[in-house]
Amino acid sequence: MATATVYTIKDNIIVDQFDCDYNYAIGEFFGKANIKGTYFIARKGVKIPYQKKNRILRNVLPSKQDQEQSP
Repeated sequence: MATATVYTIKDNIIVDQFDCDYNYAIGEFFGKANIKGTYFIARKGVKIPYQKKNRILRNVLPSKQDQEQSP
C-alpha cells in the first residue's frame, strides 16, 4: 500500500495537509478544489514546489493577572 500526502494549495502556499492511501487520494482529490484551495497529491517523502504557510504562534498560557484573579 503506497502512502501519499494530500496538500491544499492556495496562492502557491500550503494551507493544509494530511496523509492517506495514494490510490484513494488520486480517486477522491485529483483535479478537485475546496474552499481552502486546490488539492495537490504527492507520494510520501517527495519534495513539492510549494512553501508552508508561516503560522503566527500565540501564547496560550494564562497571564499573571488571570492567575491572581482565580479563586
